[in-house]
Amino acid sequence: MSDETATPMIERKYLTEEELSEALEHCASEPIHTPNAIQPHGFIVVTKVDTSTICDISDSASNFLQRDQMSLLGSDITSILSETDHAYLASTANEVDVSYQYRSIVIQGKYFDAISHAYNGYRYYEFEPCEYSKDTAPSKVDRIREYLRQFTVESQRAESLEDLYSLVVRYTKKITNFDRVKLYKFDDLWNGAVVEEDREDFMPSYKGLCFPASDIPEQARRLYSINYLRLISDIRYKPSSLITIDRERQAPLDMSHCVLRSVSPIHIQYLGQL
Repeated sequence: MSDETATPMIERKYLTEEELSEALEHCASEPIHTPNAIQPHGFIVVTKVDTSTICDISDSASNFLQRDQMSLLGSDITSILSETDHAYLASTANEVDVSYQYRSIVIQGKYFDAISHAYNGYRYYEFEPCEYSKDTAPSKVDRIREYLRQFTVESQRAESLEDLYSLVVRYTKKITNFDRVKLYKFDDLWNGAVVEEDREDFMPSYKGLCFPASDIPEQARRLYSINYLRLISDIRYKPSSLITIDRERQAPLDMSHCVLRSVSPIHIQYLGQL
């Protein structure tokens, strides 16, 4: 590899004890469920559960739609979605038992994965561009089903928890196509250890490493007990802010169940230093 194409090394910054203490104190109180922003590889539209009027939209929407996002605020969501797609995505379950509706849709000739849920008086519609079409989407689902079938068969042969750990991370990696999948185990005080992983060969191993409870603060544990997913497409991303016209809202929009939710800047910095 030539010097022109080599990836520059990033010097790791080590925090002083005082800086570390301040970072952990802020991290423990950070309202990570209300970031008022998403990751910019998609866009989000929000309505109240009893209307179809758009009251919130991410400023990334204009990157995917042939309209300025400001012009969509206050309009009906059917200005983006077809009546059929909207009827399906709006049929989310009650807010007490949050569930998601998923659909492969076409907006202005482009294919998107759309997912919706209702929570705390609002309905959230999230969109990510996808490379496949409605015709090819079933093949992706069939592939995942085959992985799940294989997992079921192999799990019946597992003779120990360690065997199951290995199967879980291996098939999670196959389905998600992530570079690394780690499985944590926590003790009664929430100190954690990486008990299994599956990773690309170029990545260092974290298996066997232990982390204190402060590594995942209490409010983060609470959030991930109700939403098991924290997906980060690119740690270099610049958050896309939400714009609102909802003047009746008394508190920040709760994005606990949003797939595209922007994550803590502290966590992003942590990942960038690994």
